[in-house]
Amino acid sequence: MKIKKILENKGISLRVKQKFIDTIYFMEQEQHPVPVTDKTMRDASEEVLDLAKSLFYMEKLFYDDP
Repeated sequence: MKIKKILENKGISLRVKQKFIDTIYFMEQEQHPVPVTDKTMRDASEEVLDLAKSLFYMEKLFYDDP
């Protein structure tokens, strides 16, 4: 349940959350299930994806008009 708390905590760095998501994915591929609900994984993944999209957009704005 500590993993769930990390993924739901808004104060945790998104880079750290991404590493946990990657680790959980790897463990599930190796047939070692992690007791985290799909909803928790989806919410954390969407949060990381939203940050990646905003960063891409901000970089594009910077390179178009520094």
